[in-house]
Amino acid sequence: MINLRRLVYYLAERMTDWILTKDKLKIINKFDLERGLEIIVNFGAIIFLTLGISFLTRSFVDTTIGMFIIGSLRVLIDGHHLSSSDLCVLYSVLLIFTSLPFIGKWTSKR
Repeated sequence: MINLRRLVYYLAERMTDWILTKDKLKIINKFDLERGLEIIVNFGAIIFLTLGISFLTRSFVDTTIGMFIIGSLRVLIDGHHLSSSDLCVLYSVLLIFTSLPFIGKWTSKR
């Protein structure tokens, strides 16, 4: 089983180290950069996993609509923050896929 949290931290740390080697002026704060990259990598994991499952289940259009709607709602209501990136990815993917039957009914009427 892949430990997503360790993967996210590992990728963010490697990316941070690479960016800091390019920072000639030494103006980048390592902690802030690494935290921001963890969020970006975690978001990428959600997108990658959700779209991967949508291709397997042949529900790409409905999934894309669901991702847009749920993503917009999370931005507008300030989201729901969980204790770990593993739970965040699982929660987000499950939330999107539980909305698919409702989105499928709406899109099939068009």
